[in-house]
Amino acid sequence: MMRNMIVVDIFSGNGVTVIDPHGGLFEDLLQTIPKSRTNDVVYFNLAERERVIGLNVLESVDRSERSLVVSSLTSILRNLYPNKLGAANGIHLGASGLCPGGAK
Repeated sequence: MMRNMIVVDIFSGNGVTVIDPHGGLFEDLLQTIPKSRTNDVVYFNLAERERVIGLNVLESVDRSERSLVVSSLTSILRNLYPNKLGAANGIHLGASGLCPGGAK
């Protein structure tokens, strides 16, 4: 059902953002993108080790909103990797995101 909604948006000329931790949905969606929209596609494959990208999620966030963004990011990572991100890693992630020398 989600796939169909995304395809309708794509064919209607709307922009979409797809976060697909397993890769199956996005690989399927790549096959449905019309030729007229291929220049509109930006594809980040975080599993691809040959082309590592950097993403600063705090770059355009106002200082007063950073704690909310860091908290949300930590929550997402804990849900994606429940057995990998312990309490100490979450504290370090939060502290590094909020430190004065961090993202400007």
